[in-house]
Amino acid sequence: MLMKKVLFTLISSFFLGNLALQAQVTISGGTTAAGSYTTLSAAVSALNAGGALTAPVVIGINGGYTENLTSTLVVNVSGTAANPLTFEKSGSGANPLIAAPVGTVTLSSTSTTLDGIWAFNGSDYVTIDGIDLIDNNTMTAGANNSMPTFMEYGYGFFQSFSNRWLQQQYH
Repeated sequence: MLMKKVLFTLISSFFLGNLALQAQVTISGGTTAAGSYTTLSAAVSALNAGGALTAPVVIGINGGYTENLTSTLVVNVSGTAANPLTFEKSGSGANPLIAAPVGTVTLSSTSTTLDGIWAFNGSDYVTIDGIDLIDNNTMTAGANNSMPTFMEYGYGFFQSFSNRWLQQQYH
């Protein structure tokens, strides 16, 4: 009888543990990063390491998914006219919600960096559809009433070091 209880507990723990590790983000299309990921951060890291896009790429994020970032989500991959990069809600439910990390930059006239939720560095031909951002950071006034925990941007599109114009689609 004790063996049955132990076995039941082990099997239950295995299945419940696997539910928490289910894929929330799927990358499909022309990249070596194609596959399923448990977080958007992990998917973006794989996408950045996957090299140039060889066909259109779609990053589908499950409806109802929430991710609390610990740092800015940075995309260093670019789409092209023939191979665009799309981040979109997948399935039903509430729009995926990406929550801001805690900011660290205090804005001043000499600030050279900004805190943000999602940065695109040199990324062209990007579509973001049905993904919500939130900054839950609270107002904690520091020296000179500065508030370094707040984000300065949600989606930031930044030009790469090459001289080219950024082209984005907004939904």
